[in-house]
Amino acid sequence: MVLSFALGVATAALEHLLIQYGIGRHLDDVDLANLPKLAKLTLISSITNLLCTMTLKISLSIFLLRMVEQANRTVQRLVILNLIILIPFTVAVIIVDLVQCIPLHGYWDNSVNAKCIDTNAVNILLKAASAVGAVTDFMTAAIPIIIIHNLQMPARRKYILYAILALGFFITGASIVKTVSIDWNPEDYTWDNAKLVPWAFTEQEGGVIVGCLVTLRPIWQLIRSRISSQPLSEDYNMSGSGRRTLLRSKQEVDERGLLAEPLEIKKQTRFEVLDEAGGSQADGSENPWEYRR
Repeated sequence: MVLSFALGVATAALEHLLIQYGIGRHLDDVDLANLPKLAKLTLISSITNLLCTMTLKISLSIFLLRMVEQANRTVQRLVILNLIILIPFTVAVIIVDLVQCIPLHGYWDNSVNAKCIDTNAVNILLKAASAVGAVTDFMTAAIPIIIIHNLQMPARRKYILYAILALGFFITGASIVKTVSIDWNPEDYTWDNAKLVPWAFTEQEGGVIVGCLVTLRPIWQLIRSRISSQPLSEDYNMSGSGRRTLLRSKQEVDERGLLAEPLEIKKQTRFEVLDEAGGSQADGSENPWEYRR
């Protein structure tokens, strides 16, 4: 997951540079001196984007395998199938990116007599790669739902996990929109690529967020334990300037067994406490409150 995040940050930085050099503008409006740099950055950002999404899904798949262990063979097979589809296809697309022009520097240097892949073939390849990404996104989002559904846990916790994992289907939707939007045209690729950037960024960074959210429960429990471990004197100290302080020590509360039923303990005003204390003294019963100045 750390590697995925680092690759995502690198891709975002590259996209920022691409915008500076001309992505989002028509090719006729781009400075000709920037075109070689633009082509190089486009190629590098494509590879980092592919590596980011691949490592992200591998990380999530390993996490799912650790959750399932040997309990559910069907889910294990689905996770492994997802990896079998994902890894070879991503590696193949990266290889095609690197050999789309022979020699490769013909991709950004028009003076080189290079043989490059046909535009229609590039469009088909990009759509196929994005479609496979959408399928693996869906599988990565759906498999945890199956696992959580079969686990025995409190309903509230299960619904929270459902809500978090449902974000995976939003990421799948972003991947589908990206697939439909692909229409690469070398005559104006600086303009055509711009509409893909938000969806590609949503896919990779959204995946990192979802992958991190599902593992944050131990940290949340630690924070809750720190908050709930405040001393009881805060609940039972009611002090004011020039007035007596009513103190109920934690040791006394433990001896009287009130901590065993924390839901019955409630804060009271000074006057309510004094009324209860006076009533217990009138009845001859033991006053459970200590007074001290």
